Amino acid sequence: MDIKILVSAHKKYRMPTDHMYIPVHVGKEGKEDLGYVGDNTGDNISITNPRLCELTGIYWAWKNLQADYIGLVHYRRHFTTKNVFKRLVCKDKFQLIASQKEIEKVLCTTDVIVP
Repeated sequence: MDIKILVSAHKKYRMPTDHMYIPVHVGKEGKEDLGYVGDNTGDNISITNPRLCELTGIYWAWKNLQADYIGLVHYRRHFTTKNVFKRLVCKDKFQLIASQKEIEKVLCTTDVIVP
């Protein structure tokens, strides 16, 4: 399964390490480079980011990425499949972020994942 999950960001932040996650600088048009892929390349609506927010990232992915599944998370909000106890005791929340294998397992039984 080819899955791409955009991690929308407007500033530098720690990012998931799984290759499924793509950090995307939303609203990059006219801004300082953060070192992430910008939503201002290819077919894009980056300049409308002040009104459309993360939708500029989704539009960019729709027009410029090839994948079986495309998703979006916020740079501080991620999917997890871990139970409540693990979430309470884990010191590094980045260890709780869903991996590609975990997302693939969920997608075998459902078409859409919503937080």
